[in-house]
Amino acid sequence: MPYANVNGQRIYFEDSGGDGGAIILAHGFLMDQSMFDPQVAALSPEFRVIRWDERCFGSTESDGGSFTYWDSAADCLALLDHLGIDRAVVGGMSQGGFLTLRAALAAPERMAGLLLFSTQAGVEDEQTKAGFQQMVDTWSTFGPADELVSGVASMLLNDPVENERWKAKWKARDKSFMKEAGRC
Repeated sequence: MPYANVNGQRIYFEDSGGDGGAIILAHGFLMDQSMFDPQVAALSPEFRVIRWDERCFGSTESDGGSFTYWDSAADCLALLDHLGIDRAVVGGMSQGGFLTLRAALAAPERMAGLLLFSTQAGVEDEQTKAGFQQMVDTWSTFGPADELVSGVASMLLNDPVENERWKAKWKARDKSFMKEAGRC
């Protein structure tokens, strides 16, 4: 498995390789790099597509410490350094978009472009934060119950095929996964 030891983390990534321009993609909350399988299939003949698992998710081995989206942006830029890429199109979905915007602010000269999907630049309102915390608490306590994961999948994806794939992934994980993910 390809890992990059950056910023005290062991970051898992996949790289399609190739000579085309580089695109690096950051996944949303509760997801992992595999959410971009269709994009890799469509883009990799022409572009070099890199996707990675952020701290607390997928196969990345986090140090367990606290961190911010700025730290995640630094991970993204350090991964580009690890791969010898000076400039790339940087993209992300939801949480991945939060860190993508910060990477662009931290190193605008490294951005060939931005791809932002279902994300925002602002701060969540208190009601939304409370709803997310309730979801994390419920999942952490009772595990990935059918009704809960169905609601989360519909909110994040709303695609019948992808909903089922992610629900199966989430249900296969121990409920302690959400305690880790909830601090992210």
